[in-house]
Amino acid sequence: MLPLNIIDAAQYAYKIVWQERHYLLKLAFVPLIIKLLCFFAAVHFDDSNSIIRLSLFMLPAYFAEGWMLCHFVALMTKGQRWPMMMTGNQAQDLKTAKRRGRPLVAGILGFVLINMAMALYFQTFTNFVPPEMLAGEAVDPNALPPQNAFIITMMFVLMIVVFKYVWLYIPLASDAGLMPYIHKTRGFMMSLRFIALWVLCFLPTIFIMQVFMSLVSFQGNGEHVNYAAGLIRVLLDTVKNLICTAGFTFVMLQLFNGQQKGGKL
Repeated sequence: MLPLNIIDAAQYAYKIVWQERHYLLKLAFVPLIIKLLCFFAAVHFDDSNSIIRLSLFMLPAYFAEGWMLCHFVALMTKGQRWPMMMTGNQAQDLKTAKRRGRPLVAGILGFVLINMAMALYFQTFTNFVPPEMLAGEAVDPNALPPQNAFIITMMFVLMIVVFKYVWLYIPLASDAGLMPYIHKTRGFMMSLRFIALWVLCFLPTIFIMQVFMSLVSFQGNGEHVNYAAGLIRVLLDTVKNLICTAGFTFVMLQLFNGQQKGGKL
């Protein structure tokens, strides 16, 4: 099995996001607006703290963000940019649009289904976790029912094992195929490598988010502060998704090309 260079993958992710920042701003403009509207609608109209209900509010945003991320994958794997340049030959342009559109639609649907599955997983997980633990408070392990502790442990192990499948929308969007991806990413150690790469891509945005949220919190607890905090959260979450998608696309290129420096499919 080809050893994955997760450091190179993380470096590539930050580099490509920065190099393509102008293209990504154009690509993300409408998805960001949709994501903000869905998020603020969820905050305003839903006070149930249900992850499933939040995901239903965010469903249009999942489609929009999936469209953005899958176009980004197409750029990294095939050099394809949006919008497609027309040649003037209607039959040829239609054929090209269909060829490019099929994997994009598959990737978008995959991204939406993955997010809904994650919502169901975390909703189930929270049903077995004491509210105090979710709030970050200390909990006496002996006070936790044994069956709950067992289920929490099993769900945590499951999360580690299936983490590599969170990125299935990448091989779908690049038309690399699900079964080859699943075959090449088999094994528990591969899951651990994927988690390590995710941490490298994820932590910097979390740090930046905490800095901005701390600055916003100094302004008090008014409604405008809540909207500002929501805006920061949505923006940085989108940046994080772009960085992570770039990193795991690089990993997929390593696996499929059989070389350390990625390349195009």
